[in-house]
Amino acid sequence: DADQVFYTSVENFEAQGESGTPSFTPGKEGLASWVTVPETVTIKRGEKIKVPFTINAPLDADAGGHFAAIFLSTQPPAVKGGEVSVGAKVGMLMLIKVSGDIKEEGGVISFALKEGGHFATTLPIDFVYRFNNNGNDRAKPVGNITIRNTFGITTETLDANPTEGNVLPSSIRRFDIRWGEEEPLPASASFFSFVKYEMRNFAMGIYFADVSLSFGASGKTDSSLYFVVVPWHLLVIILILCFFVFLILSFVLR
Repeated sequence: DADQVFYTSVENFEAQGESGTPSFTPGKEGLASWVTVPETVTIKRGEKIKVPFTINAPLDADAGGHFAAIFLSTQPPAVKGGEVSVGAKVGMLMLIKVSGDIKEEGGVISFALKEGGHFATTLPIDFVYRFNNNGNDRAKPVGNITIRNTFGITTETLDANPTEGNVLPSSIRRFDIRWGEEEPLPASASFFSFVKYEMRNFAMGIYFADVSLSFGASGKTDSSLYFVVVPWHLLVIILILCFFVFLILSFVLR
């Protein structure tokens, strides 16, 4: 809502943990040192502008992925006299690849239910798989999780990477995929709430889940698991009803 001067800075980043969250590291090496961008950008009230920048990779740059971000901040990158600055900061990620000997190595190292084990009472079912990238470029897994029932019939096919997340080199990223749309009930919910919920999200029996992924130009990986769904709250009610029906029929026959 007013004219503003923004100060630019460039930082490299790498994967932090298994969530895919970038960890930024200021430095004068790598991609951050290859980027040239104006030191300041002035944007007038209500104005939209394009900020030019150039990337000059050295001839001896390592082949593979290089990652950095250009930041715009309302405060200068360095404050003189040890003062503390507080301001807004926004960054644009850059994921580039230097051509050459590109190695595509990695794959799924684990595939399981989020709650662990092989047992569930109802939908939704939360799957978790962890993808390890041992190559020298980012990998974006593409594929599906196919769910088959006891009779081998395909029940559901899920996108294994709906957010199109990337796995950076030498890192592991965790992907959470849900089968079912309704949010799970809290553990404190009443017994009959679970009965109604299991009726709306009915599933029962042995199921098999297969995750099949491709990445890069030719990388492929897959993994499988089985799990059992037993909606026991609903089954208790059905058994009680069957018992009363049996008693009534026995009385009528007599």
